Amino acid sequence: MEFKFNCEDALGCNSQGYAILEGSYENNIRECYKLHITGILDCIGEESSKQQGLNVVKTSFYKFFHSQDRMFIKAEKNVIIGYLRVGKRRIFIRDEQNNYFQEDPITVIDFYIVKNYERQGFGKVSFNY
Repeated sequence: MEFKFNCEDALGCNSQGYAILEGSYENNIRECYKLHITGILDCIGEESSKQQGLNVVKTSFYKFFHSQDRMFIKAEKNVIIGYLRVGKRRIFIRDEQNNYFQEDPITVIDFYIVKNYERQGFGKVSFNY
């Protein structure tokens, strides 16, 4: 997914081309990059939902930065290759004696690799990262 600006600079990617964003830290984004990051998250979230056949967009700038989630985004210059969004979610589990209890494990909220970059190992690297 190509943009008209340097995504690595806007996201503050490391030497491997990954940016790690924390949902609750919107204020740490430099104002000059806020529109770029908004565009990136909204576009990749919409594309992810389309590719998964979902009726609802799971990831957007607003949804992400009003959460406690973490996002790993892979970029190369002005191209976004994909992302992995994880966060804690409350789930209810039933044990063998039919007793219910709740846990808050870290779960995958959304995951997407742009079609041209699928099957090149970017997904595995993202999960390992």
